[in-house]
Amino acid sequence: MLTKKQMLFCENYAADPCATRAAQAAGYSQKTAYSIGQENLKKPEVVAYIKELQESADTARIASINDIKTFWTQIMHNEENRLDHRLKASEMLMRASGGFITEIKAEVEADSRESHVLIYLPEQEPDPEVIERMYPDDEVVILLPDNKRPVIREDQ
Repeated sequence: MLTKKQMLFCENYAADPCATRAAQAAGYSQKTAYSIGQENLKKPEVVAYIKELQESADTARIASINDIKTFWTQIMHNEENRLDHRLKASEMLMRASGGFITEIKAEVEADSRESHVLIYLPEQEPDPEVIERMYPDDEVVILLPDNKRPVIREDQ
């Protein structure tokens, strides 16, 4: 169990990793701040609490995907922004939402021929006839939104 001063030490050390300054800020005397700071850093409970504080601070500083999408949406809708910035924000928003097709060429070892694998993460289900026309002779894998079962078509 940590004392009140040890908890203050941890909070100050997590913000500024200098044991002496953290000890002084926690209320230890200037004479003993260096030695008490070093002692505190050898105590497993103190180290564990500092680590916990640092991890929670890291989590708070990192933007979530929803934060980023909201930011891009605000840029896109703000008519005071330059058009190229608004267009870039809309593109980034589409990429984050899976609005583009990614095509990967791969060799199939079974018959040593080149094949395409299409990974599609659309907002709407793609038209299978369009996919068939685009890739008539290749294996195609289509991933649909909302965790629907993928449609897989393989060459015969």
